[in-house]
Amino acid sequence: MNTQQAYNTWASQYDTNHNKTRDLEAKALRIYLTGISFNNCL
Repeated sequence: MNTQQAYNTWASQYDTNHNKTRDLEAKALRIYLTGISFNNCL
């Protein structure tokens, strides 16, 4: 399997896999960004 095939396989299930690092980061971002007004985010 080449890199592109591996990425495509992984990408299709990224949002549904249990991922403690991603999930903790999402929780932290919601906490720290609450109340901050912005129009754009990079």
